[in-house]
Amino acid sequence: MAILIYQIREKPLKLTKQHFAFSVQLFLNQVAVAINNEEITVLRGEANSFLSLDYKQTLFKLIEVLRKLKEFAVKLKLQQLETDIELILHKLANNTFSIAVVGEFKRGKSTFINALLGADILPSDILPTTATINRVTYGLTPKIKIVFRDGEEEFVEIEKLSDYVTNLTPESAQQALKVKEAVVYYPVGYCRENNLDLIDTPGLCDTADLTEITLSVLPQVDAAIFVMMAQSPLSATESKFLTESLLTQDLGKVIFVITGIDLCKPPEAAARIIKHIKQRLQDKILEYAKEKFEPDSLPYQTYISKIGELKVFGLSAYQALEGKITGDSALLDKSLFRPFEATLRKFLEQEKGVILLQVPTNKAIAHSQTISHSIKKQNSKLEQQQVEFQKLYLNAIAKLKSQEENHRRNYTTTASQEIFKIQEQKLEKRVKWERAKVLIEIEQKKLQQMSSETEDILTEVENISKQLRSVTGHVCYSCSRVNQNNAKFCIHCGNQIACLNCGAKLKAQAFHCISCGQKHQ
Repeated sequence: MAILIYQIREKPLKLTKQHFAFSVQLFLNQVAVAINNEEITVLRGEANSFLSLDYKQTLFKLIEVLRKLKEFAVKLKLQQLETDIELILHKLANNTFSIAVVGEFKRGKSTFINALLGADILPSDILPTTATINRVTYGLTPKIKIVFRDGEEEFVEIEKLSDYVTNLTPESAQQALKVKEAVVYYPVGYCRENNLDLIDTPGLCDTADLTEITLSVLPQVDAAIFVMMAQSPLSATESKFLTESLLTQDLGKVIFVITGIDLCKPPEAAARIIKHIKQRLQDKILEYAKEKFEPDSLPYQTYISKIGELKVFGLSAYQALEGKITGDSALLDKSLFRPFEATLRKFLEQEKGVILLQVPTNKAIAHSQTISHSIKKQNSKLEQQQVEFQKLYLNAIAKLKSQEENHRRNYTTTASQEIFKIQEQKLEKRVKWERAKVLIEIEQKKLQQMSSETEDILTEVENISKQLRSVTGHVCYSCSRVNQNNAKFCIHCGNQIACLNCGAKLKAQAFHCISCGQKHQ
């Protein structure tokens, strides 16, 4: 088995963000090849700052941790966990980045994705349309692959897509029930440059089955674009989905899009609506976070960091699509789609690399906790078995002793033989008990060793998570916006923020954290 060793210079190079993104992309491709060839990759280096952070070493540690967790899952017979970890490793190997477009039905999700593509590819209608998962990925030649639930695959013409993935007709609705997903191959710059999959999901609240399909996709994606309508923004069900379903997933980022601003009357009302929605989103997110988590806790920080500096874009997907198809630059400008696309590109260039590590790191933390809980549960079961076995053993010995005493009181040759048999049975019971005891103790030692290693893994992945969070900047507890690393006060709202090193809040004018001593510039 080949061993690849990547040497890093003693002093990390200072790279531009573009060079950094490219180097991460190149390395991940190399790791993908190594994993596919079942090679072991050894990575060495140091991590100090955003531009010199050793992502190679971090990625290797993460892969190593996940493989160990998978090994434990197999030993503990946690089949679902084993499958989940295998999916994470596969995703890291393939270096795919996926963004799900989510929202309630009739919010224009498919039209929005079509606007990104610059072509009318995904079926859209004034009625709820999407009935399956549509995955848009890069392909030099436009084509559609239908993946059925039974594992069969079929390539069809783009014009035939609506026959498989919509509920516009009884026939297509029946066909959609058999489809797992439709993979749309299209020459999209976003997808080619970032190895990106855009995932169109069925509308929430259409039917329970379609909502379940959307919810099942969330654990498999890295980020999400939440689409709402300017005419009916942030309904009660949208708010619940956002706080209780979307932000509780292991997502790296959530971006908000408000469609239909071209329908706002008067036109200047659109800006007020966007501002109002942004404030409501921020209030809802912080309210839920403070209700569910301790303000100084890691879960709180992780929850609101998925929003970071709140990104809310008002646009007209319909105008953008028409502008791109017809080459009408003025209409495209009017749609306000360009600022969103610029932000999306910047996000993919600057944050994708971190999220590709942060999302599986969060999952590794959760899986470590699941394994730790399973170990404790199995250990408790062994202890109970030990108690029950000892009780049965003592009862059996007591019964044999009673029989032995009866035979001694009525001593005869026959009684002597019975006493000898009883002593043999007592010895046999003792041997069985000692053997069972040793086996239980061996199993307990294995569990203790596994538990110790799991705790070490949990500490390691939490350190990785802290390191990655320091790369992306610190999120203010009060307004949830991103600040520069090691900032003492939020530059947006002026409130104190927490120490990146230990999470404790900083006191006014403090240059060192009073909890851990970390210096803050």
